[in-house]
Amino acid sequence: MMSRTERNAFLRRYHYRWKEVKGTWILLGPDGWRVTELEAEQNIEQLQQAPVLSPQAWAMDVIEQRPLVLDTETTRP
Repeated sequence: MMSRTERNAFLRRYHYRWKEVKGTWILLGPDGWRVTELEAEQNIEQLQQAPVLSPQAWAMDVIEQRPLVLDTETTRP
């Protein structure tokens, strides 16, 4: 079993953090939304099991999905 310090370090490695709100500590996920420790564990486990793609393989995967890229930048003459 991990100590509290080790557990917090583990969660921080995956961008989870604790925040005190109105005197109660809540766990925030990488996206800033509130999560339980069990949800965080499950999400981290999924990340650890996911295959690691090279940048080239990732790019090919994105291209195969045929994304729509919309450039909304405007310029003034």
